[in-house]
Amino acid sequence: MLKLKLYAPIQNKLGISDSIRTQTLEIEDLSINNLYDLFDHLSLTNQAFGVYIDRKVPDLFEDYWFRGNIIVVDGNAIFEKSMKTVPLTKDSEISILPQYSGG
Repeated sequence: MLKLKLYAPIQNKLGISDSIRTQTLEIEDLSINNLYDLFDHLSLTNQAFGVYIDRKVPDLFEDYWFRGNIIVVDGNAIFEKSMKTVPLTKDSEISILPQYSGG
């Protein structure tokens, strides 16, 4: 089962939790082969993601709300241009980390 880890404030923005703890969503969908498929699936099945993902944009990644955040798949940072080519397995772990800020 895919695991998607969401860190605050991302989970707060999605309305999934107001906790400062990491939330993990487990996703069981055998048709998910890459990050593009995952976020497309989430935009259709999870109201919180659907609010932030504009499905009218021809390339789904042009308008993602998390642009600039860090996406990690199985311990490796992923860049937007490779989201369609990085394979996911049924046991993949995906993390969305918020942008670094502060002083």
